[in-house]
Order: sequence, then C-alpha cells, then structure tokens
Amino acid sequence: MKKSLIKDLARQRFYGLVDIAFRLAREGKIDLASEVGRQAFKVAKKGGYRVPRKVKRMFCRRCYVPLIPGISSRVRIKNKGYPTIVVTCLNCGYIRRYPGKHEGTERGTKSDETHSPHRQEGSDR
Repeated sequence: MKKSLIKDLARQRFYGLVDIAFRLAREGKIDLASEVGRQAFKVAKKGGYRVPRKVKRMFCRRCYVPLIPGISSRVRIKNKGYPTIVVTCLNCGYIRRYPGKHEGTERGTKSDETHSPHRQEGSDR
C-alpha cells in the first residue's frame, strides 16, 4: 500500500476512535474511554499520522483520558506575572500548564531608553 493511503487511513481511524473516547467519557465510562484514547494514539503512531497540537491537548498525557472540563478535568487560569492555563486530570492527577496570551504589551516593545543598562553619551554632563 502507498504511504499516503496508510497515513490517510490512520487519520480516519484516529478521529473515529477520538469520537468514541469522548462519547464514553461523557457517559461516565472513564476507564474504557482511557483505553480507547490509548488505542487512538497507537493507531496514529503506527500509521505515521502526526496528531495536531490542538487534539493532543484534549487528552491526558499520562492516562489518555479525554479531558472534558468539569467531567474529567479541572481548568484554572493563574495570573502571576503572565497568564497560565492549568489543566488537571481528575482521573490520575496529572497537571499540565500552558502559557496564555499576553494582553496589552508584547515582548520587546518597551522603550530602550528607559530600560537600557548603559548610559547614553552626553546625557550625564
């Protein structure tokens, strides 16, 4: 079989298993959902399909439970200096932190004049 055909088949089976895993998790069958999630990632790896970051973040890295806020995960937003999204798996306790977006200022936009460690010539005399 062609490699592109295998990859496409792996993608289709992966998303089918992801749908089943989320349905099982919503029904409260967390252990079965975890096993289906594990199988989905095995199919993707074996078929050479690279799982998108957005989909990877929907599963616990330790126990492969689909992370549904309020059912199988807890989501908190911490704001100490910069916003951080903290996702905790309620099945195994695994904590995952994702950087949030900075509001207002972007990195490197502060003026160099006020924060420069070196004095400018002629300004001291």
